[in-house]
Amino acid sequence: MLCGPTPRSVGVASWRPEALRLLAESEFGKDGTVFVPEPRSGEFTGEYDSQVSWETEALNRADVVLFWVPRDLATLPAFTTNVEFGMWRKSGKVVFGAPPEAPKNRYLIWHAAVEGVPALPSLEETVREALRRVPMAAKREGGECEVPFHVWQTESFQAWLRAQKAAGNRLDGAELVWNFFSTKTTPVRVFFWAMHVNVWGRG
Repeated sequence: MLCGPTPRSVGVASWRPEALRLLAESEFGKDGTVFVPEPRSGEFTGEYDSQVSWETEALNRADVVLFWVPRDLATLPAFTTNVEFGMWRKSGKVVFGAPPEAPKNRYLIWHAAVEGVPALPSLEETVREALRRVPMAAKREGGECEVPFHVWQTESFQAWLRAQKAAGNRLDGAELVWNFFSTKTTPVRVFFWAMHVNVWGRG
């Protein structure tokens, strides 16, 4: 998921095409999925509630949430970005980047350091770090896609999922509530986790 300030007029250039180009040139570009929270035309025409709902679902489904914050107080103020970073900084999924000259990012960078979130000075480095954390072979279907990879790959989660399938149940949805992890490994090493799950049960 590509998070960060979004242009609200066609006269302001978006940073996301360059991020997509960098992703496309990588191995991930062959069959990876990227959530892009802005219209191709550059103009928002849909309902606000629908947009927020889509972005919330995409954030939940993404294995890596890349924040790039080239903040400009006149054209790219990134107010929503501040809230999203605050909500997701403890998730174990976040990579953060911002140009050194961009204003009002010091608070975000401080919290990134506290949470062990990589904070990088260029878009290229931020994309590279995100790619380092992306799983290249983790097939999931349906509600399983809502389980972050760093939790998905734990033996504790896999044991739980095997037990559900053995009982004839199906995971239709999941939302990570809390996890305790180390960012010093790739992928992130998870020690404890808790999720709200939506399970369809047989019988």
